[in-house]
Amino acid sequence: SRVCPGCGRWRDGCSGKANDRVFSLKIPNHKLAFENNTIHNTEDAKYGATIEFIGIDEFYLINCKFINNSMYTPSGDEYSGGCGLWICRNEGISYYRELIQINYSNCKWINNSINKLYGGGAIQIGISTLANIELTFSKCEFIENKALRGNGGALSIQTIQPLTISECIFSNNGVNSPNGFGGAIYINPNFDGRNTQNYMSNCDIINCTFEGNYAPTSNGHAICMEGGVDTLLSIFSNN
Repeated sequence: SRVCPGCGRWRDGCSGKANDRVFSLKIPNHKLAFENNTIHNTEDAKYGATIEFIGIDEFYLINCKFINNSMYTPSGDEYSGGCGLWICRNEGISYYRELIQINYSNCKWINNSINKLYGGGAIQIGISTLANIELTFSKCEFIENKALRGNGGALSIQTIQPLTISECIFSNNGVNSPNGFGGAIYINPNFDGRNTQNYMSNCDIINCTFEGNYAPTSNGHAICMEGGVDTLLSIFSNN
């Protein structure tokens, strides 16, 4: 396993519409913990940061903050979400479907925005090489994030493994596009980019708080799950 502890605050890491990034990591390891880091004030960037997995089984993002970041879309680059953290795999086509566990705990996304097709005002996860992941968010906060285009004012998730969101706060996140879905959370549970019959078996949203999130009329001010006819969505107390 490997730990990337806090290195202070990265700020103004890539401004202007360029391919620059605050950092880019290539991790040839089985476990990675990324702890106590802050990325803020990255403006109009393609990506704020990238983490490229090679043989990773588990990834932990702990006590990190993403504040006042904005991401735009050059042609063909529609991923990452507003915080600009693009997580990808580089293991050859035969590894794309291997299971990875990704865990976010005690993290904060505040006032980030995205102008990309797949949305995710705070963060977008899934599609292509990261569809086959088991994803957990625990005790995280999503405040005033916006998807200017696409779905998911805070979270935009397109994966095929179980998803758990527990004890998180979603406050004043929103979707600006008239065709956007999910003011706080958008989930596509059967998108793996290969036109197969794989789908997310279950999504559990437990003891979360939703307040002041918004989306166009009837498009899910708090949560939208699109196309999950075979997915069990469970929403437990205090949501």
